[in-house]
Amino acid sequence: GEGSFEVGDTIQITLIRGNTIEGEVISIDLLSVKLLTLDNVYIRLPNEQLIRAPVHNLSKYPIRRIPITLAINFHEDIIKVREVLLNVAAHYPLVLDDPKPAVTVTAFRESSIELLFTMWCRQENSLKVRDEMQERIRNGFLDNRIEIPVPKMGLIDRPSTGFAEDDIDQYSNQKELKREPKA
Repeated sequence: GEGSFEVGDTIQITLIRGNTIEGEVISIDLLSVKLLTLDNVYIRLPNEQLIRAPVHNLSKYPIRRIPITLAINFHEDIIKVREVLLNVAAHYPLVLDDPKPAVTVTAFRESSIELLFTMWCRQENSLKVRDEMQERIRNGFLDNRIEIPVPKMGLIDRPSTGFAEDDIDQYSNQKELKREPKA
């Protein structure tokens, strides 16, 4: 589309039903664009489909923003959580100092607070930074006793009424179900 990408660029296309395809452009032809995904899958996209779909060039600029959505327990101190996250980013050499990492509150849920933690890195490090930062965030939370919400399940303890053996054996009434031929 309109010179917005070239061979070697990594692009992301949002299809009609909202699904996305991401891959490296390996050829641009008269009728289609060919991509190679991170899973090593070859995809041919007809140009008519590209005309109607938003195309994001993920490698046009040398740096890329990495967004990580997190949830913390409602009782956690947001200021402390922000300090821990920014400290984790400051101690990871692949995260850039400029633009600065940021932590924003995006939503209050029933039992959690949702945060968006963003940082910037060089384009070629984006997958590594996304992966390793999540590991470092987890460790930072553990070291600082910051809890993330986990689903809770309630168990209601009622006295057992017991089961008859026939209730447990699904084949116990099989003889009754068989129809005998009429005489």
